[in-house]
Amino acid sequence: MKPRLILAFIPLLLALMLACITVQTVATQPPAAPSVAQQEPGNIPLLPTTATPVALSTDNPQPTTTAIPISQPQVTQKDGAALNVELLPVPIFKPVFPPNAIPSMAIDSSGSVHFFWHPYMSSSGAFIYYTDYAGGGKWTPIAKVAETLGTSQMRFPPLVGTDGHIHLLWFNSLSMGGPYRLMYASFDGQAWSPEEEVYRSKANSGLSGRLFFDSQSTLHVLVTDSDMIADHYFDLARVNGVWSSPVEVKPDLGRYANWHVLPDQAGVIHFYGQDALTDNKLLFATSANPQVVTNHAVIAAHDFQTVLDNTDTLYYSWTGQVPVPGGNVTGLHFQCLDSSLNLWLEIIPTGLSGLASNVLVAQDEALQTLYAWETADGQIHLMQPHGCAQADMWTMPLPAPGKNTRELASLAVDASFKKACLFILLHPGNAHELFCVDLNQ
Repeated sequence: MKPRLILAFIPLLLALMLACITVQTVATQPPAAPSVAQQEPGNIPLLPTTATPVALSTDNPQPTTTAIPISQPQVTQKDGAALNVELLPVPIFKPVFPPNAIPSMAIDSSGSVHFFWHPYMSSSGAFIYYTDYAGGGKWTPIAKVAETLGTSQMRFPPLVGTDGHIHLLWFNSLSMGGPYRLMYASFDGQAWSPEEEVYRSKANSGLSGRLFFDSQSTLHVLVTDSDMIADHYFDLARVNGVWSSPVEVKPDLGRYANWHVLPDQAGVIHFYGQDALTDNKLLFATSANPQVVTNHAVIAAHDFQTVLDNTDTLYYSWTGQVPVPGGNVTGLHFQCLDSSLNLWLEIIPTGLSGLASNVLVAQDEALQTLYAWETADGQIHLMQPHGCAQADMWTMPLPAPGKNTRELASLAVDASFKKACLFILLHPGNAHELFCVDLNQ
């Protein structure tokens, strides 16, 4: 090759070498650290966090979000020793309830405690049974709520209205393989109303429902039915003693998502979901505005319980591992989504003690919320969250269970959130405890 031709290629060779060096430099640089907004929530309660707000507009289903710092909830430890705790005698449950269907409780406007359950053996008559505390250490004679056809089960918590009436919804199977029904009756303090059929499903044995009131004090049932492919949600209202036809409520998404469906204090039904097609980002809609909006907030857990309170605040709770000196314990994780869809810092109310029992939650008619759990040190705790910013906690001054271990079974609050009662099973054996506490102290 001639020298003049070789010189002509030198600039081209230098350009290629420079490009290779640039590519290599870019490829070997470490990736940028994720912003705080991109990191998953931590498991340590006292760390700051950020949340991603979403504009509640249906014009932009996936709005551009800006991370802003959100404080952790301030938990106030109240003086549990000052609580007025009353130990009540426990009724003799005959017929006996099954171990996987603990009796439900309700507290009426006079402060009296009511129990509801279905029997362990269908030979006893598969009805809903009840008794209430008459005072002086005595319970009223056990009786049936109604002589319902077929087999009935107590699957849903009762609801006490501001009128003091106890409203009861239960599951019923007319025969093996269906049809399946939701039945209703109410107790005015003296007698039960005649039973009413609210809803009927041909083949869904997992049929469920929830009683709630709207802003006009009209009673509703939120029904969850399934066609074995997807869940369907229906709203029924009781007007002038008659249940309306089912009205389907659903988000306007156009594809499947895993929804948590909860009514608010005004009777509007909220849909909170996570969508695998959007990296499990939060989806939100309501029955009043079914257009789905999307937020970048993601809950770290996959199996959690959700509760919507009277400020349109959504509480997430789940159990999971908590690192402690020398190992790990199972603790209660709690996280909050405010009404503007800001995800607050996850906290661990159980601290370093770990859980010794399951976590119970109860609400009054106005959706004020109370949690209860037992820690590994044998103490029982109550927590009342007030939106995302604050929560109150008490440690109940209870006597030790001796050689037994406690299982928290049922929790109830009255309609004015003044009184709470906790039903406890003792193991081994067939003993029970019933404690009631004044929450206004």
